[in-house]
Amino acid sequence: MLSILDNELISATLYCGKKKSDWGDKANNQLDFSDAKFDLLKLLYINETNTSLASDTLALISPAQYSAKNGRQELRHPCEAIDSNRHFVFDLHIDMDFLFEAKKRIDKNNGAFDRYDKIWIGFREKVERLFGFKLDELNTNNKSEIEQKIIGHILQVCHQFYGDVLDHDVKWIERAVQQSKDLQSLEAIYTGLQTLRKENALLLKLNFGAGFHAKTVMLEMKKHDTPESASFKSAMQDILDTMEIGKPHDLRQEYHANMEKYPTSRALVEYDNYYDALGWVLLCEDGQLSEEQSTALDEVFALKVKNDKQISKQMQDKQKPKDAVVAEICDDTIKPVKVRILEGTYNGVTTIMPGIHIVGLGLKIGSLVFVKLELQKGKIVKAIYFDKYK
Repeated sequence: MLSILDNELISATLYCGKKKSDWGDKANNQLDFSDAKFDLLKLLYINETNTSLASDTLALISPAQYSAKNGRQELRHPCEAIDSNRHFVFDLHIDMDFLFEAKKRIDKNNGAFDRYDKIWIGFREKVERLFGFKLDELNTNNKSEIEQKIIGHILQVCHQFYGDVLDHDVKWIERAVQQSKDLQSLEAIYTGLQTLRKENALLLKLNFGAGFHAKTVMLEMKKHDTPESASFKSAMQDILDTMEIGKPHDLRQEYHANMEKYPTSRALVEYDNYYDALGWVLLCEDGQLSEEQSTALDEVFALKVKNDKQISKQMQDKQKPKDAVVAEICDDTIKPVKVRILEGTYNGVTTIMPGIHIVGLGLKIGSLVFVKLELQKGKIVKAIYFDKYK
């Protein structure tokens, strides 16, 4: 259901329509807004201009799901992620030649733009709404100026959107800290991110761990919903409740999502009593920050360095992670990999360790690893990989 809504919204916002003139005379007046060739976002070019070795940019992390009300929930499978304080360079361009050619055709054809043997429906209106400029402003002398105006508009929209995401995350942390002081280090990092945004730094929250609110327009549609009708909020509430999206696994009673607090949990990187967020990216033009932005960023990384030193000391002081046991990889002939528990109550028991590609982790048959056991009625369901044995 959400995927269908998502696709409809993308089509309505980004795709121009086309006349289905090639479907026969009876279809001449029908319109189609689902063809990806008519996606206006294809006019945005992003080219990476430098490359990095995976070993220099990636880290193996063990994310945990954390509920504001109930604290730490389940440990997710370990995964590779871009490590903190890594830099990437890219070029951002708009296909101005396409826009200029489109303007000439529109002027010639009395407002109609044709390409791919089709009339593009809604081209002018969608370009102007999406890119924030009037097509009539474009001429041979100002293409570069208009390109910068378009890029500035897109970045400003991102600044506003992810600012709302940041505010939503901060409210979640304020609730979560009341239940667990473990998240105070995360709260301090988010205070630094808020300072960065107040200095007009452009922050984005992307990919895995970003959360439902950062990957959809839920927050924006809630914000612009009218109090009289609350149409989107009501529809979203019905979807969440009917499909039980966000429902805790152990909840036996009827489920009602809290739209003001949803989503109620976050994926965090867990280092014993220290937690870090996933997905935040700082975007800056030509790698330059203002003095105020640089100061705010230094404060964020000062917190991270302090926490990283604490983590390093914890790893040196302990022999194994909390609640973990040592296991030996004993079978990789079929998936998932199997391990044999080597200590504790379940010493000698063999179980599966899903979600792990041992070659990519530098492991093999006979390698020792730390695992956490998932139990059900006193029996092992599976072993969850935590770290290599030190």
